Amino acid sequence: MAGQAFLKKNLLTITLFLLNIKNVFVSRPPIFWDPSHKLFSCKDPIVNVKENDLLKFVCADKDISSKPNAHSSTLHEVAYLLDYTKEQEYENCDARDHDNVLLNCTSKYMVTQHRITQNALSPDAPSFTPGKTYYVIAPSYRTSNMINNMVGGSCNDTSDGGYHLKLKVHVCTDQEIQDGDCKLCESEGCYYEACGKQCDDWIDPVDNDCYKQRLCNNTLLNTQFKEYEKIDNCQTSNNPAVTTGKKTGEENNKDDSYKYMGIGIAFALIVGLVLGLVISKWHYGKKRQENFVDIERNNSKHSHINEGFQYDNRKSKVTN
Repeated sequence: MAGQAFLKKNLLTITLFLLNIKNVFVSRPPIFWDPSHKLFSCKDPIVNVKENDLLKFVCADKDISSKPNAHSSTLHEVAYLLDYTKEQEYENCDARDHDNVLLNCTSKYMVTQHRITQNALSPDAPSFTPGKTYYVIAPSYRTSNMINNMVGGSCNDTSDGGYHLKLKVHVCTDQEIQDGDCKLCESEGCYYEACGKQCDDWIDPVDNDCYKQRLCNNTLLNTQFKEYEKIDNCQTSNNPAVTTGKKTGEENNKDDSYKYMGIGIAFALIVGLVLGLVISKWHYGKKRQENFVDIERNNSKHSHINEGFQYDNRKSKVTN
């Protein structure tokens, strides 16, 4: 009874939660916090996320025992989060006024996972606002004796052949995603697909086509592809599958598949919930009816017993 009353009282809340299930627990590809990783070969790397995504940071499996003053073989690095208002601190690799520690690598394979949300579940968890860009830097430098360094470090020192260990995290708005201006990655290589890109010169369109094109290759991903760009004030029905800076049809279909899958799961759960309520109500009604029948039978039985007792008493009096 208590469970049934709770479900009835909170049915609307549960339904709204289930309808938004497509927005929760989408895990983006992990970020390996290593100054030699391909991602940081980008001049100004940026990772796009949306609200309710899960963003994972991973410590590197890298042997640094040959480094000077290395007290262990583990690469020691820290990932400090800076608020969207602290772009200057990001440029200066200054974490003295940091907002959160996303990762503290003191051993290999350490992993932290952060939910992109405006309402953090705990006081120590970071909060993110859609439409804003946040900054992550590593002022630490490789070894354990430099892990508490707060300025400079791996964020701006590339003397040993590594890259600048810093990146931006942009929280996409729904409108940015809908317009194709904020690409969400489904694979690790997507993070740095533009960093190793080299392209030929643009080729002007032919046969009344409105799109110029060029051939590109990516040395990091070892891929080759064509890019298209529309000429201003040109109308045509010949629309190529890929245009620069926009999602391809395949990517949009992939996003739609996630959306419809989430809606399908939510619908199935709602149907299950309603069926559970109906079955519970039917079972309760049946049980109640059975109890009523038992009570009537007991009353009838007691009535027959009382009548027999009264008859015996009358018979006894007549005999006396």
